[in-house]
Amino acid sequence: DVAGLGALPRARAEMSALPEMACRVDPAAAAGPDARSPAAKVDAEKAPPVTGIGRRRPPSTPEIDFGIRVHRYLELATEAHDDAAIRADLGLDEAAHEAVRAVARRILEQPATRRFFTEGRARNELPYVGADGQLRRIDRLVEYADEVWVLDYKTGGDDPAYRQQLAEYRQAAAALHPGKRVRSALLFGDGRWLEVE
Repeated sequence: DVAGLGALPRARAEMSALPEMACRVDPAAAAGPDARSPAAKVDAEKAPPVTGIGRRRPPSTPEIDFGIRVHRYLELATEAHDDAAIRADLGLDEAAHEAVRAVARRILEQPATRRFFTEGRARNELPYVGADGQLRRIDRLVEYADEVWVLDYKTGGDDPAYRQQLAEYRQAAAALHPGKRVRSALLFGDGRWLEVE
């Protein structure tokens, strides 16, 4: 028996108890190494398939990949990483890195939104579990003495669906910061920003 493989069924069973990983575990897999017997194989064939509560992500596109890189650049830049370290993390050639950097810098350096990156107490990529059980991440949450801002970066155009997305983010932020006003905004890669209520 290969070292460590005996722990796999136990780990699967433990993970199935987590709300974000809830799934029905294949009984044969949960039974461990003895599940390789012919009787166990027949039982496993009758068992319901393993089903998760999550959704499969749509296939990536160049636009999605670019947006992910801009988000990562913004996360690292706002955590005091220099440009060379960010480029190394992204693993991009010079031209691709410059394209990402240009969009990220437009977001970071706009006078109207600069305070979101220079003042307050901020968290990047703040995870939470939505009402539907899906894991979500708030791009940037900035807490000030009297209010909290939820920021969402967009490298493409505007979309009405973003209003609902930010409404959910505000609700999550309000639960984390009771008693404070929660505001939200879209920060676009072309330098525009839009407060969403």
